[in-house]
Amino acid sequence: MSATTVVPPRTTTAPVWLATVLLIGIALVGATRIPDMVATARAQTTVVVSSVDTANGVVALAGYELLDGPTAEELGGVTHGIGGYVDSEHALVRVHLTLTGNGSRMSPEAFTLLQPDGTVQPPDASTIPAEELLDGGFVDSSLSFIVPRASGAYTLQVRDGDIVTGLLLGDVDAPPRPSAHHH
Repeated sequence: MSATTVVPPRTTTAPVWLATVLLIGIALVGATRIPDMVATARAQTTVVVSSVDTANGVVALAGYELLDGPTAEELGGVTHGIGGYVDSEHALVRVHLTLTGNGSRMSPEAFTLLQPDGTVQPPDASTIPAEELLDGGFVDSSLSFIVPRASGAYTLQVRDGDIVTGLLLGDVDAPPRPSAHHH
């Protein structure tokens, strides 16, 4: 009689091992993305205000622009006594507004610009009318601020009594321009 040896069937552990490693890897990658997912969720719940209802009417942000003034070279080196001159270390931020009246006057003093470094500045120039705005009437106006060139978020602040509302202009990339060379 001959003896028969039975060999159990081979089980491969490679697919199980590989699947386990892949699942752990996916879990680790997912865990590293959780802070980004939370930050994105918070950013999506941030309310961006583009208008504010004040006691003097509605102020709506229509846009803004960052303007460079003429260089000293463009002015032939004559920069003294020129109204609105903006040197290479500054920029002009012009904020465009649509004002809807309610029978009272809006004052440029109710507006300031919050700069990226936290500095607050009143407007240097304004086209806000000096007279009362008719109830329901509207006018396009602008405020101009000469500010040090900086990159970051600028916010127009609207004061209504003790309440200050910020209208976010957005992130601006405004590094200093090269200084003019005088010969």
